[in-house]
Amino acid sequence: MVSVPGLIGAALGLVLGLLNRAILLGRVKMRSEALAQHSPEKLARWQQSLPALRLAIFVLTLIGFPIVGYLAAAQMAGG
Repeated sequence: MVSVPGLIGAALGLVLGLLNRAILLGRVKMRSEALAQHSPEKLARWQQSLPALRLAIFVLTLIGFPIVGYLAAAQMAGG
């Protein structure tokens, strides 16, 4: 059975996840730009790890946050 408070918690988790994702991707972009100016060797290694990092950011923020929000809200509501 779907919990209405859980759905509200999931929606809040999604909003927080979107905000967190934007912040994290901004930090990744800043790091890439800083490495491009100072160290091309480190930039090459950094760019090799970017797909895995972006996938982790996606999974944790846009999937994990809503799940945690749903579970937390449903538990607090007694469902």
